[in-house]
Amino acid sequence: MVLSSWHAILATIKPTVVKPLVAQSGKCQSCGLYFQSEDLMAVHHVDGNSTNYQQSNLALLHRHCHDQLHRNLRGKHRAVEEPCEATRLMHGPEDQRGG
Repeated sequence: MVLSSWHAILATIKPTVVKPLVAQSGKCQSCGLYFQSEDLMAVHHVDGNSTNYQQSNLALLHRHCHDQLHRNLRGKHRAVEEPCEATRLMHGPEDQRGG
């Protein structure tokens, strides 16, 4: 997706998603692929503290990348971040995936 297309989309999503999305140049911090408008996203709290919303503590990941990260962390650490709200670029019931 062209960066100019993102400007229209950015106005419709939460600031906690916009900031890391822009800082990461539209790419998932985990896999490095560009986010597409239909992708499910999750805000990852790098320090594991889901109440710490400092920019340096936030990373935007595809939801499946975030799930994989936490599966891997559970095997290495006893304490893991509590689930953070998964977010989709566009909000509303038409954007909810089943299953």
